[in-house]
Amino acid sequence: MVSFFTLFKYYFSNNRVLYFKIKQITGLFPINLSCYQQSLRHHSIASKIHQNGSKNSNERLEFLGDAILNAVIAEFLFKKYPYKDEGFLTELRSKIVSRVSLNDLALKIGLSKLVEYDKKSMQNINVRNSIFGNALEAFIGAIFLDKGFKKSKYFIIEKLLRYHIDVDKLQQTEKNFKGRLIEFTQKNGLSLDMDVSEITHGKQKIYRVGAIINNVHFGNSEHTNKKQAEQQAAEKTLELVKNYNFEPVIEKEDFNIDHAINSEDEIPLEEVEETIEKEENVME
Repeated sequence: MVSFFTLFKYYFSNNRVLYFKIKQITGLFPINLSCYQQSLRHHSIASKIHQNGSKNSNERLEFLGDAILNAVIAEFLFKKYPYKDEGFLTELRSKIVSRVSLNDLALKIGLSKLVEYDKKSMQNINVRNSIFGNALEAFIGAIFLDKGFKKSKYFIIEKLLRYHIDVDKLQQTEKNFKGRLIEFTQKNGLSLDMDVSEITHGKQKIYRVGAIINNVHFGNSEHTNKKQAEQQAAEKTLELVKNYNFEPVIEKEDFNIDHAINSEDEIPLEEVEETIEKEENVME
């Protein structure tokens, strides 16, 4: 129970906006606001606080929150699916706590708007793909330090899982999007190419992948991991092609000399000469 004095203090403090934003996101009144402030501070703007180089960023809280999140999700799935084996539970948990899923959750609950970072750091694709999901884990670590395990569990189950994740639907989600795309194109008689190029950004190598179906480009994606870039490009493409009407690919037919003789169309001289030369070679 938060005292009237604590509410009064934060209501008239410079941090009152953050205080009530946290209350809105978690459903809980924060007490130790400094924990939450640190959880929302990316290392790109963190200050050095120890001679060993340690900074007051959210990385240590991320480590703590990751452990708590995995424990809570593991218990939740263990009780929800009493007759499922270890492999099923592990795979489903990995889908829930994946970096893509956590980033999405951070955006949905509005936590991403509170994260502090140097905008230049977003030029790094690894940072763009993980910054908000990492902050969410750190935020969970802050709740644990401020409120304990029981309240952390409440936030994860009631504020994240209940409103933003359909666990039953998620278990049917296929992660191999590239395999699904290949199956889709083969089933519908379409051609498929995965266009892969490498980009060097400083010391970082980035893979840019685009899916090409019947000569139409879809689903471009970038990632430092080639397989991940392919999966992301395939996932985007699967969404884009749902209602797309593909034109058949018309392949260039072999030139026919008999057709040329009987045709009124004007045939390029180069094609005639090339065909005659081929036929002469065959006769020899």
